[in-house]
Amino acid sequence: MPDGSPAVGAVVETSAGGRAVTGADGTFALEVELSLDEGCVEVTAVADEAMGSGSLVASARIVPAALSPAASVGQLALTLASGCHPRWLPTFGETPGTNGVVNALAVFDDGSGPALFAAGDFSSTGGVVVSEIGRWNGSSWSALGGQFAGPFCCPEVFALTVYDDGGGKELYVGGHFTTAGGSAANYIAKWDGSSWSALGSGMNGAVAALAVHDDGGGPALYAGGGFTTAGGVAASRIAKWNGSSWSALGSGMNATNVSALVVHDDGSGPALYAGGSFTTAGGSAANNIAKWD
Repeated sequence: MPDGSPAVGAVVETSAGGRAVTGADGTFALEVELSLDEGCVEVTAVADEAMGSGSLVASARIVPAALSPAASVGQLALTLASGCHPRWLPTFGETPGTNGVVNALAVFDDGSGPALFAAGDFSSTGGVVVSEIGRWNGSSWSALGGQFAGPFCCPEVFALTVYDDGGGKELYVGGHFTTAGGSAANYIAKWDGSSWSALGSGMNGAVAALAVHDDGGGPALYAGGGFTTAGGVAASRIAKWNGSSWSALGSGMNATNVSALVVHDDGSGPALYAGGSFTTAGGSAANNIAKWD
């Protein structure tokens, strides 16, 4: 620390991966795997300032030749950060990241505080076995209860959003699956922090995008994808869930898929924008993008 005392609980990361937290005496140890062409390794330590706001930081660089078989970075003296130095950090655990593609991210408080949820096509996050979704609490990964299963092949999650249907905020998930946590859930499901449940009878095809929009009748969940029915109701590639039932948005889209949804106010009030692979929306010409007011 600036006063010469050991920095307890400082987070130490390197540009080659790895993460450690300093002990009671201020020491740490990291083991990282280097590529043969690694030019140098930057070691960065960050600690919260004991008084006031801001962070205390320190850094050092080591060339690979000095790392065989091990090297000491010496003493890192923490000082108050004088400004922002934007950079990417290997944040996500001892074994960083996932073993497959991440399609969606959302922040959700499942009762234990806000956490980052990542979803996609993977089976482990930071070395923890998961099923398509992992939860990051700022220091470690954990799995959500139960498994996803697909109709013909491996399941995949494409979309995440948080929505309150009147019973409290829950995490909504869309993708290519027919069960969630062992329960039937056709291409869309919700997680309340402890269990999965379906949204009616779901869809007859994959859900690729989710958004929450208030069209004047209160906030509702909108889903886009490659389906033609939602809850047994005809809904061509886009549908609305009001918390208890599905409904269509006009005649929907004419082609294969709605892959993106967002709410935007262009000056005339909030509206739902949809992007994907289609040439008409509600019977009107709309080349791959359209607006629903």
